[in-house]
Amino acid sequence: MILRADNKGEGGSLALLALIGRKLGESRWTPAVVMLGVIATALFYGYAIITPAISVPSAVEGLTTVNPSLGRFVLPISIGMLVGLFAIQSRGTAAMGKLFGPIILVYFAVLATLGVTNILAAPQVLKALSPHYAVAFFLLDPKLAFLALGSVVLAVTGAEALYADMGLNQQLPRRKV
Repeated sequence: MILRADNKGEGGSLALLALIGRKLGESRWTPAVVMLGVIATALFYGYAIITPAISVPSAVEGLTTVNPSLGRFVLPISIGMLVGLFAIQSRGTAAMGKLFGPIILVYFAVLATLGVTNILAAPQVLKALSPHYAVAFFLLDPKLAFLALGSVVLAVTGAEALYADMGLNQQLPRRKV
């Protein structure tokens, strides 16, 4: 449902805030909604700063697993990819979604297939979902556990990236929200 709520084809916290702002007008909820939009935008900016600097070089670094001699190409390839991504991104989230939507669908299908296959082979890995382990981690090493929360922030703000990727939304039947 949330992916159908767009602001003239664009997504993201500020687009959603603009859409809700038009519907609310000047009500008593407007300041609270604006504050939620500001918080969501702050999370998105944190994600936007961290993700390119970590994700792209990490992904490219996977090449060294296949062939260690490719290590000297990791930085130039990463820079080239980032420049290309930012060049495309300037055309809007709809253009990004149309380009990367099919790639992401294939990626998720591969992840799901590998995940189900490995869970069936070792179902005991599902015990890792127990919150008991998170509590135990904080009790054992609070400082390291706090630092590990950075990954949690990336996971939470990843939902913003999903919403911001409105290109696939252009394929859905239009409905007023």
